Amino acid sequence: KGEDKDDPFEYIMYQDDKERLDRYIKCKLTETEYKIYGLLVSDCSYQEIADILHINVKAVDNAIQRIKRKIKSLNVDKYSCI
Repeated sequence: KGEDKDDPFEYIMYQDDKERLDRYIKCKLTETEYKIYGLLVSDCSYQEIADILHINVKAVDNAIQRIKRKIKSLNVDKYSCI
C-alpha cells in the first residue's frame, strides 16, 4: 500500500508521508546523526559511513545506537516539529 505507482493518488500520499516523517526525524536528530541516518538508509556500511564522514567506526556505531533510541521514542503520529 502506498507504493503503488499505478494509483497516482496513493503514490503521492505515500511520498508525502515519507517526506513528513523524514522532516520529523531530521528535527529530532543532531546534524551528524541525521547524516549517518541518511547514509544508513542508503545501505552504506558502518565502514563506508565512517570513511565518508571522516570519523571512526565506533563513533558511527555509537551514533546509530542513539538514532535507534531516538526513533523508538518518537511519537510519529504527532509529527510535532514539522
